[in-house]
Amino acid sequence: MTNLLDGTEQFLRAARHPIPVVPTIPPAAVVTQRLKLLVEEVTELVQAAGFKDLYDYMECAHGDEADIVIQDAIDAGTFDLPEAIDAFHDITVVAHGGALETAGSDGSKTTAAEVTRSNLDKVNGKHGPILWSGRPFASKIMKPIEQGWQGPDIIGALTECGWRGGTPTAVAQP
Repeated sequence: MTNLLDGTEQFLRAARHPIPVVPTIPPAAVVTQRLKLLVEEVTELVQAAGFKDLYDYMECAHGDEADIVIQDAIDAGTFDLPEAIDAFHDITVVAHGGALETAGSDGSKTTAAEVTRSNLDKVNGKHGPILWSGRPFASKIMKPIEQGWQGPDIIGALTECGWRGGTPTAVAQP
């Protein structure tokens, strides 16, 4: 069984999407398409959760109203779990595809490892207890306040993979 991230790279290569050898800024049309696809998939997720559309969700997002709408959908049996799971995975595919189209295969793996390291350092106890922005498990995990925690070094990871700032570089053929 192929995992989702490796499968995404296989999919892009089969579809002949250009994946750079070293990290580079892709053409504007590539970034625009990734943004459109992400909005489309996030819209599917909010609809699965009981909202009419993304705008309906945004109207509710800053208070407890979003929780109420979602709970109402759960209680009414209209929360569409299969569609929500599909949307979560499609968001991952679109986002990882964007990372591949900008950072390349090695760059995507290296930057993903750096983000993972930073996130795990928020919860592994090395820098104090887990800090929540609100209710545990229903809010964001915050950056540790104990000294020593470092956010992801994306610039360092990209540089390790050959990135030289904003200078366009050669793009690999699929």
